[in-house]
Amino acid sequence: MMTMKKSSAHFIFLLPLFINYSIGSQAQNLVPNPSFETFDKCPNDYNVKFRKELISGWYMATGGTPDYFNSCTRIQVGVPQNFMGSCFAKDGKAYIGLILLLEPYADTLTKPTDYREYIEARLSEPLVKGLRYCATFYYSVAPYSTYAVNRLGAYFSEKKIGNKLSTRILDYKPQVCMDTTNIQTEKQAWFMVSDTIQAKGNEQYITIGNFYNDRKTRYTTLDVSGVSKVQQARIAQNKLAYYYIDLVSVVKVSR
Repeated sequence: MMTMKKSSAHFIFLLPLFINYSIGSQAQNLVPNPSFETFDKCPNDYNVKFRKELISGWYMATGGTPDYFNSCTRIQVGVPQNFMGSCFAKDGKAYIGLILLLEPYADTLTKPTDYREYIEARLSEPLVKGLRYCATFYYSVAPYSTYAVNRLGAYFSEKKIGNKLSTRILDYKPQVCMDTTNIQTEKQAWFMVSDTIQAKGNEQYITIGNFYNDRKTRYTTLDVSGVSKVQQARIAQNKLAYYYIDLVSVVKVSR
């Protein structure tokens, strides 16, 4: 995550209101570490520097720096409470956070920043040409996010994509996308993105994030009237759409 996040570091946490959902079967899931439970070191702060591997099985696809949240720690990147609000995991005790939009041009009247953050993983085996696969992941709008957006998806590729020297958009068309017509604004709730794709063959990487530029990303300002005036000012100043991601799966569909 960018250093601008530091303006959020002293927020007072919301009381957890999230309702737990039942967990689906992960049989034959081709995604490694699908709920981000496996890690080498407990996180103690949000990310401001690029590193190749974020956690076991998951990588930073660009110079944009996703954050790792886990209940093993507290305050900044804990679960449920952290610097972006309070939210329990969809599954287990961890999730990842991404910026999907930062300082949109319509709001600042300046050149679009097109800053993005992505996570990327190598599947346990390549997809087989002609076979169908069900790809699913869950997202939650962070309570201290300034905006909610209509762009979030998963892109499958034969090789790794991205550039660690860039924080800009990965210009690819995701095969699996959220509903672009209905922007979800409810906080402390998880929403599913799921679709069945037909493999072209040899796709072995999945990348998750916003693949559309600022001008093609529709957003709405979230209601933060339930927090203090100081918090409201900080949230407005951040000017970002920040989402938690959890429980990623790619499963072959039976004939």
